[in-house]
Amino acid sequence: MAKGKDQRAERFQAQEPEKGAPALAEATEADPGPLSHQLLGEAFGDGILKSRLFAWYFAMPEERRQLLLVAAGCVLMFFPLLGAVGLWDPWEPHYAEVGREMMVRHDWIHPYWESAYFFSKPPLTMWLTNIGLWLSGAGATVPHTELGPWAEWGIRTPNALLSIFAVVMVYLAAGRIFSRRVGLLAALGMATMPIYDLLARQAVTDMPFVSLLTGAFCCFLIAEFDPKVKNRDPWLYAFYGLVGLATLAKEIPFGFGVAGGVVLLYLLLTWDWALLKRVRLFTGGVLCCLVAFPWVLVMDAFRGVDDESKTFAYRYWLHDNVYRLFEGVHTTTPSTTFVYFFEQLGYGLFPWSVLVPGALVSAAKLRPSIKRHRPHLFVAIWALVPFLVVSMSATKFHHYGFPSLPPLAILIALFVDQLWREGLEASTVPLLFGGALFAMIGQNLSVASGGYPAAKHLTDMFVYNYDRPYPTSLIADPSPIVWALLVAGGAACLIALAFGGKGKAVVGGAVALAAGFLVYLWSHLVAVPSGGYSWSQAAMSRWIPADVFGGIFVAGAVLSAVAIALGKRQWFIAAFAGCAVAFATYLSWVHWEQLSPNWSQRDIFHTYYAERKPGEPIAAYFMNWRGETFYSKNDVRQIKDPNKLRQFIAEPSGPGNRHWVIVEQARFNMLHQALGDAHQFEIRDDSDNKFFLVLVD
Repeated sequence: MAKGKDQRAERFQAQEPEKGAPALAEATEADPGPLSHQLLGEAFGDGILKSRLFAWYFAMPEERRQLLLVAAGCVLMFFPLLGAVGLWDPWEPHYAEVGREMMVRHDWIHPYWESAYFFSKPPLTMWLTNIGLWLSGAGATVPHTELGPWAEWGIRTPNALLSIFAVVMVYLAAGRIFSRRVGLLAALGMATMPIYDLLARQAVTDMPFVSLLTGAFCCFLIAEFDPKVKNRDPWLYAFYGLVGLATLAKEIPFGFGVAGGVVLLYLLLTWDWALLKRVRLFTGGVLCCLVAFPWVLVMDAFRGVDDESKTFAYRYWLHDNVYRLFEGVHTTTPSTTFVYFFEQLGYGLFPWSVLVPGALVSAAKLRPSIKRHRPHLFVAIWALVPFLVVSMSATKFHHYGFPSLPPLAILIALFVDQLWREGLEASTVPLLFGGALFAMIGQNLSVASGGYPAAKHLTDMFVYNYDRPYPTSLIADPSPIVWALLVAGGAACLIALAFGGKGKAVVGGAVALAAGFLVYLWSHLVAVPSGGYSWSQAAMSRWIPADVFGGIFVAGAVLSAVAIALGKRQWFIAAFAGCAVAFATYLSWVHWEQLSPNWSQRDIFHTYYAERKPGEPIAAYFMNWRGETFYSKNDVRQIKDPNKLRQFIAEPSGPGNRHWVIVEQARFNMLHQALGDAHQFEIRDDSDNKFFLVLVD
């Protein structure tokens, strides 16, 4: 084992040994200690460094400290309002309902949907949501009742935890193999990319698959390229186990196929076939198969059929893999070209996507024969293989480029680190090209074009039907900005005063408090006079989310341009990262929450359960959006035939013989025509811009 360790140390550039923070007592005037100590002391006073909390924190090794910092940042980004809104049609409630039926039927092996078996996806996502749904105490198996208020929290929490796991693993691998700075930059970039933020809040199969596959590749990177690893086997077996779990989240061609394709292409480029001996291929492969194959083999022997009378073997192996790749299955974007995912990743990674050209230029200079280039090369191959697979697939959705995002975050971090070390002038051409991309993508995300709402580009990344109407009544709610400024300012002032601050934090906190009050006054109380003594509506109340996007982008562009003009690479990186954090925070905390009522049926069913009387049934007319099945606990009647609709209304129900129908707004007239004038109609909930909840009396 020692010999193998020495060989790895010779193959790659030696890394500086990890240095934990020096003890606080050792810092003197001649040696003021780490930069973090100096900044805290200047801002909040030396007393803060002597407090138990900070002494405990800085006593930890650097890697552990930064791991906690990365995890805490992800919690702040992904968890606020996570369960405060309903599940988005159609994928979230579809998988949640399959999981709920597993609990109802006491059968966690054979997925079930409505009245037939469900074979389109492996069960890992459903298993995870079931655990959270059970812990939420939502009464998921109690019939004819509304789900509890913690249901969405339970369903989405496992997904959010996996998203944090992936970011932490990216930090760990990039930090150990390249540098701590690269690790932190990769984690920051990954956690603030729009598609990652939004899918971290969606209980669908993509995040479990990508997060587990990301964790697997990070384990492989550490095992193969970190010369300080004393025992590689735990990392290698973690790699195989996580690949097996990723296969249970998506399908075998994606789990096994992507992982195997990346390693195989790396071998072909480097011709390092000795790798096959180093990576415990046989025993690791057995472990991977033991994780991924048992459920598939059990289902292959199962004779049940789905709602299209297809067996599992046909659906899993042919329909959802071969046909999806070569013929197209359920795709809503037929006849797209290879540039399709360039566009979607441009939106999904923004603003970090504008640094991709520089990252690709750096990757193009790699030479497989140079051993110190190989970790960087492996990451580039990791980004390339899934991109090629989805680009060649006949089935395309906007989010299918998602598996390439984690390695792209590392490549971008390596390019930013290069800017930090070499300065901006050495990368003038990639930065100019990136500036043009920033302008084009930013304009697309903040300016409507041809009746297509600008911000809809982001929503379309994780919905099924891109024609679904986008709400036009949204305003740019300034409340989160106000609260962020007030909380940050108040906390800075209190901490500084408590530890004898020297004024900087007090002044900064006071400025933040004043800014928060000014934003509140401007947006709610004060308005610009429109002439004479008359006052117009406050300006911010007329802003739409795209206006906020544009403001963030313009501010980020101006600050970045000034930094480039002055040759201040630190300022440029800080301005760019600040733009990314501001955009991601607003998108995650505000915009997603505002959109959710229009993509979820939770509020409509809350109205139904609040107003219905015992025995009053509900039907869905000409619908199959999945949410109606989950939120009714499979009580809803799916009806498309007008005669069956009339039969449903004629059935006796409850003391008042009332019936409820949920219908798309565009098909409300069809409902009226099917029932005629013999019944009274009352729209009881129109809060969703897609559906009406109708009471028929």
